[in-house]
Amino acid sequence: MNVRSLALLAALSVFAILPALGQTYFGSLGFRTGSATGLAYKQFVNSFLALETQLIYRQDGLQAVALLAPHLELGYRSGFYLFAGGGLHGGYQGIFSSEQSRRSVWGVDALVGFEYVSENQPFALSFDIKPTLEMGSGSPIPSGNQAGVTLRYLFP
Repeated sequence: MNVRSLALLAALSVFAILPALGQTYFGSLGFRTGSATGLAYKQFVNSFLALETQLIYRQDGLQAVALLAPHLELGYRSGFYLFAGGGLHGGYQGIFSSEQSRRSVWGVDALVGFEYVSENQPFALSFDIKPTLEMGSGSPIPSGNQAGVTLRYLFP
């Protein structure tokens, strides 16, 4: 067996055990605060991959965000999970300002963070950093790192 075959077998083995290391809830609804504030809904597509949607208020405007992120438990039944992924956002900035400052925005997002899921209560607390890249102006513009804390109510 050559090195390439061993590497492929190791990668497939990791993906085979990931579902056993996944989250213990199906979906959640929460409130996010930080550099962007709003509502967040997370639903697991399978036992380790989550789709999160957010409706946030940022830079005097509203944005919708869709993110996809695998979750990996840190330790056996610790309740702590690491997640990383990415997605897209779109919306408007300056909608509550003068007409000259209103503009539509869209771009790509990266995501990295951790989440604590309480074993005895239907709540989770997560912290993440979400760097964004605005694409709507013709050339990519880094839009900063959005740090946030989200308190979630869990649906089994």
